Amino acid sequence: MIEKEKQMTLIFQQYTQLEKDYHFHQQPDIALTLTKQQDEWKQWQQRIEMIEKQYRQCQENISVYTHQLNQLHQQILSLQQEKQEAKLSYQQFIQDYFQDETIFLDYQKRMNDIEKQEHSYQNYLIQTEALSKQKKLLEEKTKDFELCDLSKEKQQLDELAYKRDQTYTKYHEILQTYQQNEKILKNLEKDYAKNQDIFEKYTLYQDLYDQTSGKNPLRMSFERYVLSAYFEQILEYANIELMKMTQGRFALYRKKDVKGVKQQGLDLSVLDYETGMMRDIQSLSGGESFKAALSLALGLSSMIQNYAGGIELNTLFIDEGFGSLDHESIDQALSVLIDLKNDHKTIGIISHVDELKERIDTQIIVEKGNQGSRLHIERG
Repeated sequence: MIEKEKQMTLIFQQYTQLEKDYHFHQQPDIALTLTKQQDEWKQWQQRIEMIEKQYRQCQENISVYTHQLNQLHQQILSLQQEKQEAKLSYQQFIQDYFQDETIFLDYQKRMNDIEKQEHSYQNYLIQTEALSKQKKLLEEKTKDFELCDLSKEKQQLDELAYKRDQTYTKYHEILQTYQQNEKILKNLEKDYAKNQDIFEKYTLYQDLYDQTSGKNPLRMSFERYVLSAYFEQILEYANIELMKMTQGRFALYRKKDVKGVKQQGLDLSVLDYETGMMRDIQSLSGGESFKAALSLALGLSSMIQNYAGGIELNTLFIDEGFGSLDHESIDQALSVLIDLKNDHKTIGIISHVDELKERIDTQIIVEKGNQGSRLHIERG
């Protein structure tokens, strides 16, 4: 504090001298220096006040600490006195009950050992009682048990352990297979999602294919459906010729009922007007079948000419078949063929029937020879 007062006195003297010089010289530099010195003086004044405040606080703390020190000193003196009294009491106790301190310490040690042994003994009794209860409980539970050969039990245990290991190995193999399949399934699901549009189109086209290929309730493909439409028209022309050849007895119809799994739509049935019943075309006799075949050929020819514009079918060849006809049927068939001839059509009959040779004017005779067959034409 004295040093600070000296500094303040020195600063004040400098300030007084600077003020005199200022008034004497009245220079601007001195005025600036004076202002600076005044600011420094204020700062020093603030520091002095702060230091004085800290000094007063230290004085107060010293007073408090001095009081606490005195109290602690009193407590130490009191404790020392109590210690001395306790020591005297301890020595008096040794003199009254023991020969020396060593015997007392030995006695104290034995007492501690006795307490430990007593505690151990109590624990022993508690454990003994608990074990006794457990023994009785186990005897009650095992009174119905029978002794067994442990070697056999061990053998069975080893077998079970072996089966367990095999099962565990198989489980891991199955698990690995399952994980692989699961991975494949996920890949397939991804591919399925990618190809869903293609699959839908495929399903649509597959349904269309099934319908057009005959996988439908009518067992009829698209080609057979179109052919059946033309077939119906062929039958209309064929029945005109068949009615002539059979004197109105038979008429051909396309089967419309569905039987079996084969393709349908182009099979024939025949209506017998004498019996009024519809029957299969295969039930016709040989001659009747020939008439039906001939009528179909003629019906096809007529339909093609009517539908094909400028196309004309003016030539027809018939190979055999007349040998299965009776005399009346031959007359009927020839009558139809003669009508066709009169309609400016050329009819060729390939046959070995002598009756036909007599009734056909122009013939191409085939004769077999050693150097091959020869042809010559005969006109009646």
